[in-house]
Amino acid sequence: MDTLTHTEQVQNLFVKNISQIRGFIFGLVPDFAAAEDVLQEVFLVITRRADTFEIETNFMGWAYGIARLKAKEFIRREKQLPDLLSEEAMDALAEVGPEDETGWDVRRQALADCLKAVAPKAREVMELRYVQGLLPGQIAKEVSWSMGAVNVQLSRVRKYLRECSRRKLATEGL
Repeated sequence: MDTLTHTEQVQNLFVKNISQIRGFIFGLVPDFAAAEDVLQEVFLVITRRADTFEIETNFMGWAYGIARLKAKEFIRREKQLPDLLSEEAMDALAEVGPEDETGWDVRRQALADCLKAVAPKAREVMELRYVQGLLPGQIAKEVSWSMGAVNVQLSRVRKYLRECSRRKLATEGL
């Protein structure tokens, strides 16, 4: 059986942690398409610089540092995008660093459990918004609802998921 090269091991760490890295980037660059572009740039940098990373060290800290720098570069290039964090705010956010991975897993599982209880049409609306990145007006056309109905549905489901997740996490002691 072939063993993985060092670069492949680092790439596997990226793939394993892509959800957290994507979420971190989306917190810095709140435009779905732009955040995905930054995520791809981060992967390329991580691949190019894989030889500088020691496998047994803090991958998420390293990846978040690269993501923060790539997000800053993006913001400098794309000044016309509204509601982007200042560089100072990004630096402060990056200093917080990655959370305990076990905590993320528990939170993700709590959210997944809560999402199972959401009505199928409401789940579809959430998927269109947060997985496919559609705007409420686009979702309204897709599901034949008014934009107001889509916004209300998104708000209600977010509130339900927030409360349900909090209850589940409270029972876990988080």
